[in-house]
Amino acid sequence: MTIRLLIAKLALAVVGLLVVAPGALGSVSVGSGAAAPKLRVDAKGNAEVSYTQGGVRKTVLVPVEGAVVYGGMLAGGDVSRAVSSPKLPYLKVLRSGPGGWVYALQTWPARTGPPELRFSRWQGAPTKLTFTAKRASGGISLTGKVTYAGKPIPTSSAAPGGVKVREYVFIDQQVAGKWKVVGGVTVKTNGTYEHMLYGGQSGDRFRASVAGPNIGAVYAPDMVRQIPPP
Repeated sequence: MTIRLLIAKLALAVVGLLVVAPGALGSVSVGSGAAAPKLRVDAKGNAEVSYTQGGVRKTVLVPVEGAVVYGGMLAGGDVSRAVSSPKLPYLKVLRSGPGGWVYALQTWPARTGPPELRFSRWQGAPTKLTFTAKRASGGISLTGKVTYAGKPIPTSSAAPGGVKVREYVFIDQQVAGKWKVVGGVTVKTNGTYEHMLYGGQSGDRFRASVAGPNIGAVYAPDMVRQIPPP
């Protein structure tokens, strides 16, 4: 289970309803171990995600305004259309809607348990993640930057209950074909992040992943980069 999914589940337990404040999590976790995901968008821009979990079909309503409703459905018809760009990692569904908005469903590999299914909506270019690995004194320097709409992403956003959640870039290292966790790195105010990996193997590849930020009505998409060792 990832940190963001745990936060969402704790919020559900507190309020006793299948509802989560939408401004908390950036891209929205709508379920785990989800099969056959589908996405519908009405003329106002409200979105409905449906998927199968444990043989049961489930729905999640993500309105333009107000709370995300687990179990909710659209009242109107679907006006969105399938599109082929932009290219996103772990993409399952990509559609465009009214006003130039783009909607996506991505899977998000969890470090334990089944992958999450994540919803995002945005306009223009998606989240951008850069990632480099360079030899440094005593180890490998891993650095990069995260932006959306040409600006650094927020360093945190408000979770349910008013708790601030920091934005992290998660770094993994592939050794002998298996991914191992290096750690989570906080994003600075200028959008940059850095981690020093001391000693040890350089590995086969490095991977950086970041959950898309929440900026107003935008739930920016998640982004992942893989690079070879220096």
